[in-house]
Amino acid sequence: MYDGTPLISNEWMYDPNVKYEDLEPHILVDLEFLTLETSGTITNVGVTNNPIVKESISIVKVDGSDSTENYQVNTNDNGQLKIKARPIRIKTYDAEKVYDGSYLSYMDAVSDETGNTYDIIVGSLGDGDYKLSVNDDYSKIRDVQFDVFGNVISTPNVINISVSLNGEDVTTNYEISYECGSLTVHVREVTISLVDKEKVYDGTPLTSTEYVYDDDTQYKFVDSEIVELINTGSITNVGTVDNENSSYSIYRENENVYRNYNLIVGKATLTVTPREITIKTYDKTRQYSGNPLTYLEALSEETDNYFDIVKGTLPIVKDIPHKLEVVSYLSILDLGDIKNKVIFKVMFGSNDVTSNYDITYEYGTLTITPRNVIVDILDVEKIYDGTPLTSNSWDHSLNTPFKVVEGEVLELVNLGSIIDVGSTDNENESYTVLRNGENINYNYNVVFNKGTLTVTPREITIKTYDETRPYNGEYLTYLEAISEETNNTYDIVVSTLAKENEALSVNEGYASI
Repeated sequence: MYDGTPLISNEWMYDPNVKYEDLEPHILVDLEFLTLETSGTITNVGVTNNPIVKESISIVKVDGSDSTENYQVNTNDNGQLKIKARPIRIKTYDAEKVYDGSYLSYMDAVSDETGNTYDIIVGSLGDGDYKLSVNDDYSKIRDVQFDVFGNVISTPNVINISVSLNGEDVTTNYEISYECGSLTVHVREVTISLVDKEKVYDGTPLTSTEYVYDDDTQYKFVDSEIVELINTGSITNVGTVDNENSSYSIYRENENVYRNYNLIVGKATLTVTPREITIKTYDKTRQYSGNPLTYLEALSEETDNYFDIVKGTLPIVKDIPHKLEVVSYLSILDLGDIKNKVIFKVMFGSNDVTSNYDITYEYGTLTITPRNVIVDILDVEKIYDGTPLTSNSWDHSLNTPFKVVEGEVLELVNLGSIIDVGSTDNENESYTVLRNGENINYNYNVVFNKGTLTVTPREITIKTYDETRPYNGEYLTYLEAISEETNNTYDIVVSTLAKENEALSVNEGYASI
């Protein structure tokens, strides 16, 4: 059996091929002894011939005298030297750990008794400076091992030993057997909780894979590994939803090693809060026009807009902007003021997303002031007819800033009145502006330029008649000159008297002869 030293042998025997009954003539005489030397030698496991060195054969008698010459010694070289492998049995030990991303091997399996990672438990290496080394093909595991039923199983702690003596590999001189321990990697249990997330509405989904380790978790993820969580929670519009984990992947150098983990994930919430915006409308003041005043006339001097967002913004999602659309608004028609109140909705494409906004308003004021109108009371003239001359006729002054709104009626009550020939001022006493029969004087500020009323003389022509008689010592007057047609002493032949109750009378100083 191999022991690391050379095997040599000078032992000899009679040729076994010679039959016993024939052996007597071919053996040494009693009390004579044969010695010889062989040339064979072997150190490592194997077989080699062991030839006899014939020159070394010596036969001596018991008294020490040489008797070699008395023999004819025949030899053969059938002798062999054989070294058998030295049996040893090596034991490895058990090791287990929770998965940590590193390999588990015999180097982690240490005997509690010897402190070694392996020991020779049967046999020995022999005398000498022998050294054992473990070859690179030893068992090592990194991941948790499972059977077909999903149960964690162990892997034999197999090693392959090499033996060297003084730097020379002599492993082949040993028959090495093994008693293997086991290597076991256990599932790494990690407890995390998803983080509650909140954001202001922006039109995009809120999702989250952010997590924190629970205080009572024993393990964390291996530092070099990348964790990818797939969670159920997603919310776009204002509100709150649960965010729970549905699956996970854990990558180590592009390999998904999720089976090495038992991941316990606590749920969280995702919350979208309303987006705050402030919309400002502007002031507008104008005179009454008969048309309603709305936000469309109230423009900002700075932006030239009907309204502006003065706090907050509207988001743009995938190049599609959120837009404001007017839902309702206030208007004012008559004298007074109101808030320039406009109600908006927010649209994203064809979707009404107003419920996702907290809208506040800074309203301007819409104001209607009286309409300034300058009216000329028209000058009126007539020929005396015995009746009063009055007039409510008017027209817009050439320099009036505004006219009475088309469709509305201005009715005047003026002070002027004249009957007899002459002129008098015609000033306004009161007026009424009617819109569909309704008095809307409050919407107007009317200034009047007074007019003149004039009565001119009534032209009439009176005819007297001819009369001829003989002298009789009496005066001949109009009283004797009577019309043959009318039987009157005079008649109006052009125009008439203005009134029926007016009559002509002859003043003194009429002609007489």
